[in-house]
Amino acid sequence: MARVWRVGADSALPGKNRSFQWQLALRLLGMTVLVIGLNRGIAALMLENSLGNTIQQEIVLGLQQCADQISDRDAFYRCYRGIDSKAPSKYLIETFTVCAGDANDPPTCRALSDGSVAWLPPRESTPRDTALEFTDPQQAQWLGVRMRRGQHSATVAFTQARVRDYMRELWSVRDAILWMSLPPIFLAVILMSWYIMFWVMKPIHSIENALLELDIEALEKPISTPVNYQEFERIATIYQSLRQRLKDSYEKIRNFTADASHELKTPMTILRGSTEKLIAGLPPGSGAQIDALAITEEVERLITITEKLLLLSRADAKSLLLERAPWNLSAFLDNLADDASQFQSDVQVVKHIAPGIFWHCDPVLAKQLIHNLYTNASKYNIPGGRIGFALEQRDFHFRLTIENTSARVAEDLPKRAFNRFYRGDAARNRKIEGLGLGLSICREIAALHHGTLEMGVSTSSLVTVTLTAPLSWRTPSQDS
Repeated sequence: MARVWRVGADSALPGKNRSFQWQLALRLLGMTVLVIGLNRGIAALMLENSLGNTIQQEIVLGLQQCADQISDRDAFYRCYRGIDSKAPSKYLIETFTVCAGDANDPPTCRALSDGSVAWLPPRESTPRDTALEFTDPQQAQWLGVRMRRGQHSATVAFTQARVRDYMRELWSVRDAILWMSLPPIFLAVILMSWYIMFWVMKPIHSIENALLELDIEALEKPISTPVNYQEFERIATIYQSLRQRLKDSYEKIRNFTADASHELKTPMTILRGSTEKLIAGLPPGSGAQIDALAITEEVERLITITEKLLLLSRADAKSLLLERAPWNLSAFLDNLADDASQFQSDVQVVKHIAPGIFWHCDPVLAKQLIHNLYTNASKYNIPGGRIGFALEQRDFHFRLTIENTSARVAEDLPKRAFNRFYRGDAARNRKIEGLGLGLSICREIAALHHGTLEMGVSTSSLVTVTLTAPLSWRTPSQDS
């Protein structure tokens, strides 16, 4: 029967079962919030200075084209707004301080001409033929432009506080839009994380499936991992190497078991014959004869071990040759149950066997399978207990159940009963003979016949072994 190495949820360490998809989504959300916050902070620092410089340049253009109309404030405003409809300063023009150097100037114009404000010569980017002056950008109160026209000047200025108020108005609108946009942004981030996880985990799932398919019968199967991604080529190479090492190790173990069992069989047989001759030549009932009989029993035990190990090694190597033939399973179980009733006087035998069920199998191995199950049910029973036989046909399969009462059942019996050399609590009781190989052999024989063998234990210490197999099956060579 194929051995499969699997890594399941039971092997996960406590506290390590967090969802990687949710971890990725949370980190992407955190990074999104961080980017939005950084963008907000950097923009708040840089945009105020940039906006002030932009408005100053727009005022220069406005003075160059509309300075002749500055005495009429309304006409100047109309001219200024008509220069560039997209200019941000057109929304602030009515809050500007506009000074034409006449009696209509507002009182704030005195602060721009009394010497408290430093005016600088034109910048390099400003045409030299224009008599323009700019406020010092280092001062914290005013930003403005002054154009001299003979003895008079035209001045347009605005306060830094007004720029900050305008910025707050812009940010309030922007923040309101941002708050409305956050839910769809977060949803988009979560969907993006799921989309990323789909593509990231796709090759990993492919590797996982390849590992789950790793069994003794498929070690020669070509790898199906995503070697077309260069990031996974090393993992694929390691997997190939691991598979080859497993194959080599298993071949060595299987060959050693088969060779050792085969080589031990001949000397054990010779030793058995020698001890039988020794027993015949010793005085009947003497201590030496009793010791020789004990040696013979142990030799028989060793011969049984080697024969079973040889059978298991052949099953592992898939080298057992089955001689299949129709076999009356119902009649065999009927006879076995009748014999059990006669020889097991202290145990109640119950049978529910459907008649006329023929199993297309190897009768020798099938008999060994059922005898092993019955022997276990008999050995581990209790006085006044019961042994139950049940056989029924389901479509093209049959279901055979053998159950028995037991005094003490190990908690791990259903999981480990088919492990080789496992005997549960009986391992501490040498009065019950056994090697712990019988159920392993039964499982191998069931697998050779495309069947399954399962064990269950009820709360009343009732042990149930169930064999399910097809009544008839074909090998791949026959199908072809």
